[in-house]
Amino acid sequence: MKRLDIDTELVIDMYVNQGMSLRKIAKIFDVNYHTIAKRLEEKNITIKSSVQASREIVEKQVDIV
Repeated sequence: MKRLDIDTELVIDMYVNQGMSLRKIAKIFDVNYHTIAKRLEEKNITIKSSVQASREIVEKQVDIV
């Protein structure tokens, strides 16, 4: 199977620095979120649990208010 040409450094920035979800990043690149997760894992980026990701979203919203 052909490996998709995805800018892994951009994916890392979107996930780690911008706090975007795997699904949102996957939608931007028009791939399955498992593809994004695999690319991050290849670069030793820890994938957040859905609970942890939700908690971070709430914390950001509280910081804004």
